[in-house]
Amino acid sequence: MEGDENVRSTDESPLSGDIANAGCAALRPSEECLLKKLEEVNSQLEQDSRGPRTYLARTSGGSDNGTSTATTPPSSSPAAPASPQQIRRNSSDPVGTTRFGRAPKDPVREWSAAIKDWDVVHRKRFRQIIDLTVKGIPTGLRGMVWTLLVSTARTSAEAKRSTDGVHDDTPKEAYPVLMERDSPHEKLIVRDIARTYPGNAFFQDGVGQETLLRVIKAYANYDIEVGYCQGSPFIVGALLLHVPEEDAFDLFVTMMREYKLRGLFRPSMADLPLRLFQFNQLFSQIFPELYAHFEDISVPVSSFASQWFLSMFGTVLPLEAVFRILDLFLLDTGSPTGNFGMLVIFRVGLAILGGNYDYLLMANFESIMAFMSPKDLAQRYENSVDDLIKASCKYNSTVTAKRLMKAEKDYELQKEAESREQSEITRLRTENAALLQANKTALGKIAELETENSALAENLTEKCAALAEARALIADLSEADAVSNSLKSRRGTEDILQCDVTDLAGT
Repeated sequence: MEGDENVRSTDESPLSGDIANAGCAALRPSEECLLKKLEEVNSQLEQDSRGPRTYLARTSGGSDNGTSTATTPPSSSPAAPASPQQIRRNSSDPVGTTRFGRAPKDPVREWSAAIKDWDVVHRKRFRQIIDLTVKGIPTGLRGMVWTLLVSTARTSAEAKRSTDGVHDDTPKEAYPVLMERDSPHEKLIVRDIARTYPGNAFFQDGVGQETLLRVIKAYANYDIEVGYCQGSPFIVGALLLHVPEEDAFDLFVTMMREYKLRGLFRPSMADLPLRLFQFNQLFSQIFPELYAHFEDISVPVSSFASQWFLSMFGTVLPLEAVFRILDLFLLDTGSPTGNFGMLVIFRVGLAILGGNYDYLLMANFESIMAFMSPKDLAQRYENSVDDLIKASCKYNSTVTAKRLMKAEKDYELQKEAESREQSEITRLRTENAALLQANKTALGKIAELETENSALAENLTEKCAALAEARALIADLSEADAVSNSLKSRRGTEDILQCDVTDLAGT
């Protein structure tokens, strides 16, 4: 059947921007309408070569992250969460066959059938969507499936709240105005865009970079509180390679709102410490020996995992891996179990650690940091993206929302303890500052008293000297007075004797 052949070819041929628009417009139409859209999409695939999707297979200079070839350490087989020994042991692919043992079907046909009857499949056979997504969404249908998944998430959220209280228009309606407004972050955005997927042909020319600039700037104008945060261009860039820019903006807004990304991108990055705490706890519980080694050589989780959360591995893994991670990430809100979304980032991170367990356990600080660099990780997984995704899926039953919630409670308790400790430290510092001020005041008074005492001492010395002089003068006067009295006494005696002599002479 000609239509089936066209659909099958979409797995190998990229979509153009106009074609992706047609796919996105086909949300919840009638079966006949959707089939017509799919046929239109596939009939134009061979003719279109200008949309950003055509760049998916045309990268230059190494990986999509702009890395070149590099020597990477040997790795063990993908990890299973039970124990380090089991993690390093090869195991069969849990999702490589169909659920009931039937022969594998063509993925494009399966996805086309799911898209055709999306409401029913999503509501009643969501497990089928999960299984298909784990295997990978065909490139030609990825933008359409992403839009359907996010549309489902948005519909579910809008049932709970009618408006965000800030914007009356939908993001897609507001986009033309928002992208034209000036942004205080524009200079920083332009600088970072030049470093976004530099090895991908779409972002090597002005068209791709300008498109990415418009979407990022529009979001900075749309969400004033968040503004711009480094890392977001890697997520938006991956979206732009599958959908037109207004749809990429619409998808990104919903991801920020409904998929718990917004807390990571606020100026305070309030959720990043929480995510790192949760990952640190999972790391220590699942790989205790490797975790202890990292602790011994002072390699904190924050030194390599921060960029995983902020860019959804866009800074360190090949683009194909980023696409596959987004495939699983966007399953979250539509999933009855809420078992995807942010959980996928944790699982992929653990798969990287587990898949290279033996090497990392023996590596020193410099070797580990080099291994975690974009250059080495991108090269390591350039040809083993599927293995990485399958390895991450082995943690589905280990890394659960319940486990992360428990870690979040532990984080809150730790923050409360730290807050109390900080409050006590603040109180003691305040008291210490007051005591230091009182001591300073007392020292000032002592200095004043010492100055007064010095002046009094000097005055006393002067008075003592004057008193000594006075006493010496008094002593001199007393001596003179004694001499004078002695003379007077002698004169009196002489006068008496003279009188006696006179009397004798008279007789």
